[in-house]
Amino acid sequence: MVWRKKIDSMLKTHLEVQIKETLKNREALNDAKRPGNAQLWLAIANLSKQLFEMHIKVKVLENAIKDMIAEKKNEPNRDIDPAEELRKILKNR
Repeated sequence: MVWRKKIDSMLKTHLEVQIKETLKNREALNDAKRPGNAQLWLAIANLSKQLFEMHIKVKVLENAIKDMIAEKKNEPNRDIDPAEELRKILKNR
């Protein structure tokens, strides 16, 4: 496809990954009345899954930071904002 060659190189890799991921569901695409639309919906679902997985990883890291800071301060971690605490730590370095 010619249009794929004209895409910005920063995006091209990401596009190819999404296309490859959607093609893992080739049987569903072949059964769809509109395969192009189905491929777009599969790409959206894949992006949603990736975003969800990143969200979970960020939450795990936030909780680890809260626990480390709470342990250092000998306080419960309920009211600690991990982003603010990281800013303080990085500012003092």
